[in-house]
Amino acid sequence: MSGSRNRTAGHNWERVCCKKLIGIYPDVVTSRAESRTRDDQKVDLCKTGVLNVQCKTRSQKEDYVKVLGEMPDEEGQINVIFDKQTRKKGTRFLPAGEFVHMHLDDFIDLIRKANIYNAL
Repeated sequence: MSGSRNRTAGHNWERVCCKKLIGIYPDVVTSRAESRTRDDQKVDLCKTGVLNVQCKTRSQKEDYVKVLGEMPDEEGQINVIFDKQTRKKGTRFLPAGEFVHMHLDDFIDLIRKANIYNAL
């Protein structure tokens, strides 16, 4: 994969993730459009409430522990990686799935909050 292809695929994935969240967070934007500081902190999507979102699209394994560790450690914020996995077939990259990576305690906290909300 060339650097240009990787860059384009990464930017496209950020825009797809932005569209997926727009129904929940109407003001969501990419950090490239909003805040160079947030982009430097490894946060790709801004105005997402309690979520710090990093978008990754890859055909090889990523060190998600390292990526989560590079994201800001902010009280009340949850670091999440939106991951689009691909696999190379010949010269093409085919989708293999879309995943979320996060700390287990953050996931449990989200489930707990969702259960409280559903009980109302």
